[in-house]
Order: sequence, then C-alpha cells, then structure tokens
Amino acid sequence: MLIHVDKRYIERQMTGKGKFSARLVQAWHDMGIPITGDPEICADISYHVGKVHCTSNAKKHVLRVGPACIDINMNWKKSNHEKAKAVKKADAIVYQSKYSKKIYHKLVCKPDKPETVILNGANPKDYEVAPYESNFKHNFLASTRVWLPQKRLKDIIKSFLRADIPDSYLIVAGDTRGVEKKYVDLDNMLFLGPLSSAVLARLYRLATAMISIVYVDACPNSVAEAQVAGCPVICGSQGGTRELLRFGAVVLDEPFPYRAMNLDKPPQIDRDSLASAMKEATEWEFPSDAAVDLHIGAIAKQYLEFFGGL
Repeated sequence: MLIHVDKRYIERQMTGKGKFSARLVQAWHDMGIPITGDPEICADISYHVGKVHCTSNAKKHVLRVGPACIDINMNWKKSNHEKAKAVKKADAIVYQSKYSKKIYHKLVCKPDKPETVILNGANPKDYEVAPYESNFKHNFLASTRVWLPQKRLKDIIKSFLRADIPDSYLIVAGDTRGVEKKYVDLDNMLFLGPLSSAVLARLYRLATAMISIVYVDACPNSVAEAQVAGCPVICGSQGGTRELLRFGAVVLDEPFPYRAMNLDKPPQIDRDSLASAMKEATEWEFPSDAAVDLHIGAIAKQYLEFFGGL
C-alpha cells in the first residue's frame, strides 16, 4: 500500500492535528509502509486532515476530521458548511471520537460513504524520560496551548484550592491569558506558559494526575499523551475526552445539547466533585499496560485496516 501525504500535514506541528499526523506518518514509516508527498503518483490512499487541501492521483482520498464548529461567537454555520464540502470531496471519513462523529452528523452532514472512528495516540518512546524533581508529594498538571474560556482554568484552580491536599502543587502550562495574575503570590501553584513537547513529557511523568475539563473537546492530544506516558487523567463527562480515558476519573458535567452554544460561557463544572477526584488521585497507581491501545503504532494499524477495506 502506497500512501500519499501532503507535507503540510506533518510540517505544521504547532497544532494538535499537525503533531498527530507527524506521529502517524512516522509510525507508518517505521512499519515499512511507503509514503509519498508527490500528488502526481497514483498512490492507493491520499490522507487529508480537516479539508482536502490538495488534489492527487490517489485511488482513494481519506479525510480525518475533528469536531464540528459549535461556537456561536464564530460563523459556525459557514465553518460547518466548509467542512461539509470537504466531506463530499473525500471517499471515506475518519472521526477522532464517537462524539466527533455524532456532532458531524448533527451539524455538518451525514455522509453516504465509508466512515470509522479512530482515536488519537502517542509514541510511548517519547515518554521514556526522567520526571522532573519536585519538592511536593502530589503534583497536578493542567496543560494546553491557550487557555480559552471553554477550557475552564478558573474551575481547575478553584477546585485545587478547595481540595486543600497537603503537600500538593498545581502546575499550569500554556498561555493563561492573564488568569495567573490573581494567583502569583500563592506558593502551591506554578504558571509556566507554553512548553515544548520534551518538557511536557517530563511533566507527564511527574504528575499525580493531569486535569483536562475542556467542555466538549473532540479528542485532545494532551490526554492521549498523558495516558500513554502513564499519567492518570481527570476529565469531564461530555465530548470525546472521556473516550480516551484508560485510567483516571470522570467528573459529571452539564449534558451537551448537541447544538451551537456560547463557548465563552461554558457551564461551571462541579468544583466539589473535581476536588474530590483530585484527592482520590493521590492514592492511584497507573497500571503499566492500561493505555497500550493508544500507542501510535496500534492507532496506525487501525488506519491501515480501514484503508485496506476501501
């Protein structure tokens, strides 16, 4: 099987889809699967992300999609219309999660073509690193690129303070958009700003648990990474994040209505429940084989199996 992959999908690794695609292509390469960036070659499969950005002579075009646009602060109808046009151009669709498939069918389109759900994954070798040292017994990690309101950093901070766990520390990575100014004087929190993947790998290895309570996320790379690294995750019950959970806890959230909403004003998660989950995490021990199905090699094989059936 020869797979065509446009270079833009693996060169732009600042985004989640770029990081994942680079891992996926590397996994195929390691498995001996030939890959070409030349669209003129008649490949068996052309792999696309989000949109069909380039034409090619491949026999089949497979589109990997994320979430539908559900934010009323954006031109969500136009965005979903563009997504629908991309789906119509493809021969088959890969959704990142069951949630992603459901919201696409609801707000984008329900295609009459082969489709499947394949979760995101990560390379376990990236986490064969020493954890950072800490003066605290329990270290909680909250990490994203930019802390948009939908990601509910304030709920995480308030819940951590409410948990009041002795000898505990909250490490926040990413652009907080000024939220840290209120807490800089506290000695049990650290705000690090945006971090490299190498630094995050060592933080995953350190953390007692990572907290990811983004409201209706499709399939966050950070959660896949944490689980593959052996880091428990505490997440909300809506969206696709919980589908990645192999070890950790789910905190009940307000049910998502499967329609566009104001993501600048997401529902407040139950802070007492989140605080309780943090307390429980201090007793957890991650099973060594809990997340093997999220290893990028296993994910790459699922893609190949789907390709082979087209």
